[in-house]
Amino acid sequence: MDIGQRLRSAREKAGLTQSMLSKTSGVSERTIKSYEKDNANVTISIIEKLAKALNVETKYFTNDDVQQYVHHSSSNMSTNVHKLSSTHQVVNEVQQRTTVKVNYYPNILASAGFGTFNHDVNVKVLELEEGFLMALGLKCFKNLDLITVYGDSMEPFVSNGELIILQRDVEAQNSDIVVANINGEVYVKKLQRDPIKKWIKLTSLNAMYPDIDLKEDELKYLSIVGIVRAKIRPF
Repeated sequence: MDIGQRLRSAREKAGLTQSMLSKTSGVSERTIKSYEKDNANVTISIIEKLAKALNVETKYFTNDDVQQYVHHSSSNMSTNVHKLSSTHQVVNEVQQRTTVKVNYYPNILASAGFGTFNHDVNVKVLELEEGFLMALGLKCFKNLDLITVYGDSMEPFVSNGELIILQRDVEAQNSDIVVANINGEVYVKKLQRDPIKKWIKLTSLNAMYPDIDLKEDELKYLSIVGIVRAKIRPF
């Protein structure tokens, strides 16, 4: 049984006409007719509205084992529904899981303080869900690294022991929070630069820590590793 047949079966068992279902769900009658004839692209937002109006779960329309997703209520809807045809192609946004590969460096510390050297570079590739990264505020999912912050010079933006996600291969702008490597010492600081006068200042948010000023020849020792895009606070 395909999506259209499921929709028609559920609607009829609920004792609703297409017009009545339209008023109950907020989905146009034209769309309902198209769905039942399988003449329209299935979208999860519409399916969610129809499922709510018909008192069934969304997966009733998309999952092979449909009986567990039918609510038992005072309505006369039957739970005896056939399985979804394996030949019917449905884009199920609820069930899709897109993962993003993130390089995790457990032995690298970015100093929010006076600098820290890192010798044992060990990398683990993590696969994080795109939805999780979006919840952290990320919009781009390429060239991401995950490292730990050591020190308190960047509080309250980031605290000692927190994990930060940084994006590589992106040109840093003034006021960006960056991870910077200065002659082997790794820092997390706020970037200020003047390309005309050729100086860069790495500042701390905690006034107890001095700025790092780099001018002219000193700039050759600096490399911006990446821009901090998110943080994760472990318990």
